[in-house]
Amino acid sequence: MLARPTIDVTSADAYFNSRLRSEKWNEADNDSKAKALEQASFLLAGAFAFKDNSFYLDENDEIQWHERITSAICEQAIYLLSFDPGDIPESLFQGISQASAGSVSATFDKSFVRPWISETARILIGDLAFSALDSQSGTAVSQLIPL
Repeated sequence: MLARPTIDVTSADAYFNSRLRSEKWNEADNDSKAKALEQASFLLAGAFAFKDNSFYLDENDEIQWHERITSAICEQAIYLLSFDPGDIPESLFQGISQASAGSVSATFDKSFVRPWISETARILIGDLAFSALDSQSGTAVSQLIPL
């Protein structure tokens, strides 16, 4: 299983030092920045299935993410500093929109994420990932069939 992409506050600060209109980022405290980066990482990992060319393993066998992926996390983080997706339950970030115990059924839906992903992040990720956001429904249903 591939780890979700992340970037630390120091690296994100370096990114925003070369970006136009970074005031929202610069005004935020380090705790808010770290939280925005963490939430951005979860959102993007929930919305995209990253391809093999989106990362490489360094000499220590640690994942190094493509610059466009880390830039997308930064762009998503600054977007989140302006909007609050806190009303979305954590299970939805994992793609689970409905689950039941009786006859074991689950519905996976990532279409709810669409409004929370910034267009800039989507453009940066581009062909480095498969997107659940591109399909019309973004829904898959799984149900246990009794034998």
